[in-house]
Amino acid sequence: MKKIASRLRNWLEFPVLLAGLIIAGGLWGFEELMEMARATTPHAFDTEILLAFRKAGQPDNPIGPA
Repeated sequence: MKKIASRLRNWLEFPVLLAGLIIAGGLWGFEELMEMARATTPHAFDTEILLAFRKAGQPDNPIGPA
């Protein structure tokens, strides 16, 4: 019985560890994004995001379908 319990614990250990790392990475990425958003003024942050979807040198011409 102990052998079965040991195998089960070892089998479950990796998926649980992987899920924890994915969650921690997502939280860290979200925290970094929020830190960047707070470092700039709201208008500047929004403008930077919107200009990322425009052609360089032509801010009045958006990328994508008309």
